[in-house]
Amino acid sequence: MIIQQYLQEVLFSRQVAVVPRIGTFHLQHVPARYHAADRTLTPPQQLITFSPLWDNDGDCQRWIAHNENLLDYAAELRMNKGLEEVLQPLAAGEKVQLEGIGTLEQDAHGHITFLPVVLPGYMDTLNVAPQTHYTPIQPEPEQPIVPETLDEETPETLIPEAPVDNTGGDDWDTPEAPRKSMAWIAIPVVIIILLTGLGIWWYTSQQPAPAEEQPKPLVDSSLTEQASVQDSTVTTTPETATTAPVAAATTYRVVFRSYPRSDSAKAYIKYNQLQTDSSFRTVMIYPSSDTAFFRIAMPTAAADTASMKKKMASYKLGKVYVEQ
Repeated sequence: MIIQQYLQEVLFSRQVAVVPRIGTFHLQHVPARYHAADRTLTPPQQLITFSPLWDNDGDCQRWIAHNENLLDYAAELRMNKGLEEVLQPLAAGEKVQLEGIGTLEQDAHGHITFLPVVLPGYMDTLNVAPQTHYTPIQPEPEQPIVPETLDEETPETLIPEAPVDNTGGDDWDTPEAPRKSMAWIAIPVVIIILLTGLGIWWYTSQQPAPAEEQPKPLVDSSLTEQASVQDSTVTTTPETATTAPVAAATTYRVVFRSYPRSDSAKAYIKYNQLQTDSSFRTVMIYPSSDTAFFRIAMPTAAADTASMKKKMASYKLGKVYVEQ
């Protein structure tokens, strides 16, 4: 019966439980009372009272919804069904027994009465008779003290301890506990040493190998000497180069390279003399008008200017132009 479960749980935990359409139940705690007339003591007790007045605060419906995990409308249907289980027998004139709570009964006029059960704390349940008088407790007679007889002390025989042999066993006289502690200390030390070695090996393996120095090209010392540059003459290459004579009537130069230093221009000519044909060996170096650069040009006659410019451009040496 859901109403009975609701009363058993809520009434004893909250001291009040409202049952819609039936009434309100209260749990009262009555303290112990002393009756001076007959000098009796009534122990504390619990008393359930009932009132037919009730105000539906929704607590019964919420308890059913929470206890049986139902929605609100389903909990309301469940509560109404539980109320019918109580009200129908009462309307038929039967008594409804609520276990641990009491008995409900309805008279001919429709009034509901309640007879509570006897809760723990009453005299009848504790089987304790009321105390009507006080009986003093007589003290027990004291017994004479008999002195204890001291037994003769028997001399104890001392048993000499056997000598302990420290010569055998381990070579070290180290207890077991310090050995274990030394082992725990040695293990981290070994791990640290291994990790340090691995770190050093990894660091050295990650270092790039030193790049080998490429041998510098050997440049003839004669190319580093200061060149005597003339506008109307052809420069001769050092020792290995054979310079063809240029006619005095040559007034055009096919320029294909410029350098800020004369020795750089000489080194460039030395390199290209070994890489190209013999026609490249007749070149000249002369400074620009502002003497900021040294230009390398191929002397040519006026009739051969176009063909020489085209030939020098085929080498893809740079910008090729003609100066007079």
